[in-house]
Amino acid sequence: MSCETPNPDNSISLHGEWEFVWGSKIDPTHLEAGNQNWKAFQVPSVIESRNGENYVLIRKFLPTDVTYRDPAILFSIMLEDFEIFLDRKSIYQFGNPYSELGRIQSYIFPHVISLPNDFQGKELRIFIHSKYKDFIGPDRIIMLTERGQIMQSILIADLPRYLLGSIYLLIACVSLILFVLSDKNRIFLYYSLMLLFNGGITIAADYVSMNFFEDPKTPVYMYYFNLYLLPIFLYAFLGEIYQNQHRKIFKTGIVFYTLYFLIASFLIIVYDYGFLNLEVFFNTSILIGLLPLLSIIIYHSHKADKDSRILLLGFIIFTLCVAHDILTDFDIFVYKVSLYWYGMFSFLLFQGATLFRKLYNIQKNNELKENELLVAKKIQNSILSPFPDYLTNWEFTSIYEPMREVGGDFYDILIDEKGTIGVILMDVSGHGVAAALIASMAKVSFSHCQNFLNSPDKVLSEMEKSLGDKMNDHFATAFYLSLSSREAIVEYSSAGHPSALLVTDPQKEVIEFRTKARPIGISPKSEFSKSYLHLNEGDLICVYTDGVTELNDPHQNEYGSTRLKEILLNNHRLPLAEIKEKLLHEFKQWTKNVNIQKHDDLTLILIRYNGKVT
Repeated sequence: MSCETPNPDNSISLHGEWEFVWGSKIDPTHLEAGNQNWKAFQVPSVIESRNGENYVLIRKFLPTDVTYRDPAILFSIMLEDFEIFLDRKSIYQFGNPYSELGRIQSYIFPHVISLPNDFQGKELRIFIHSKYKDFIGPDRIIMLTERGQIMQSILIADLPRYLLGSIYLLIACVSLILFVLSDKNRIFLYYSLMLLFNGGITIAADYVSMNFFEDPKTPVYMYYFNLYLLPIFLYAFLGEIYQNQHRKIFKTGIVFYTLYFLIASFLIIVYDYGFLNLEVFFNTSILIGLLPLLSIIIYHSHKADKDSRILLLGFIIFTLCVAHDILTDFDIFVYKVSLYWYGMFSFLLFQGATLFRKLYNIQKNNELKENELLVAKKIQNSILSPFPDYLTNWEFTSIYEPMREVGGDFYDILIDEKGTIGVILMDVSGHGVAAALIASMAKVSFSHCQNFLNSPDKVLSEMEKSLGDKMNDHFATAFYLSLSSREAIVEYSSAGHPSALLVTDPQKEVIEFRTKARPIGISPKSEFSKSYLHLNEGDLICVYTDGVTELNDPHQNEYGSTRLKEILLNNHRLPLAEIKEKLLHEFKQWTKNVNIQKHDDLTLILIRYNGKVT
């Protein structure tokens, strides 16, 4: 899976017969040309009788019948550290072939070595040090030609990978954006990481990238670590595709390849083992690891799962391409071109197709849910009783802002035959549909209190009895007020609810009032008390849920009750509609025009006593 290096025009292949000598003790510059130790072998091929030796000297005489303006030799792969001599004069060194220190392992990318113009007939010697157990020396393409032609051929051959790598990175960025926008849906993260790792492998495995870094070890580590991490996120991605199915298989795959990555990294970094010495085990583990994934995809394809059929087609293409490259590494096929890049690109495109099909289905389901929630919102708004406008001694208005389409805040008003007015405000714990359903039950429960609206403690007791065992780990705070149509008095009872506020007109002060009791749904044995207040004409009552005082600004500072008291005190003589508008403006100013019901449902009721008897 190294760089592609096709033969340019006017090139001469240096394949064929070379000579070699084993041993670390030899002097590569002074070993005589006619020494009897030289033995013939064919390049490229495995040099025989290695017997654990890591040092070899090879040579070949360059052709005499060619000339070039800027001659150079291309070695597409040279394993691993080496020095090149021309007529025993050093012309190129890579790594440190004479020592264990400063070695560059597993570098499987091209080397372009410039030659003098009078190279014809000279002896080319290469002293090589390699710990790779399966091969030592030059492999694949070895050719002599113009340097410019070599560079042009390399760049043209690498151009498709530059394009693939750029596409990977672009789609990875899009997938990361979708990950953020989709409330951290991990499938987009895993897909993005697969693309990033593939982009890293694709772009790193070319001649320009190899020579971009000052230290040649850097691109080697980039290439292999990206390669080792890739199967981890392939398993994670497919695990998200098949949610809640085959969990053990996906978890086992993730754990196995994570352990492989950690153990391989330890062997390479601590024991100088080399990536290439792990190649057979890695290739085998990939082939074995693909089998359970392929089985899962085939199983679901057989069950007519469209996503699985898309994945199966991509998987087949990818598997064939990987198998081709692995069998080529095992010398079963003759190397011509690496198909991995194209197989992986195809597979990732098919994965992307399943991902965006899933995204489309999620979007479609979300639209259905949104439509259902909008209907639910209309229904919930319809159960919030409008305040009467025919009572001359009382005025009402309210602010209702649920955190979501539906919420757990609820208020209602009832009037009995004697003219007693019952107003209740409840705040069910939690948000969304569950809280809204409990709020709906609360309305039904409150409607059964029509006959004792003048007994606040009894109203809350009855609601505890009817709701307490139906709330499923939820609870609700409540504040109930009983208003007389003939007297300047208000009786009240509360259950764990924030204190209500009374803004008195003559004294121009704000009084907090409530009774002590636990919220509804905490204990069936809860007892509720009641109390009362005398009112003056123009007095203003404000009952609210904690979503008002806990309203956050962009710095997470709470609005608090002090600010609420101040704005009510400064504006209490205004018409209720104007007070309501000032409150809404104040809330939006506090949140900097961010959605004011961001963290909790927000409900507030304003009641003014006019002092006139109907």
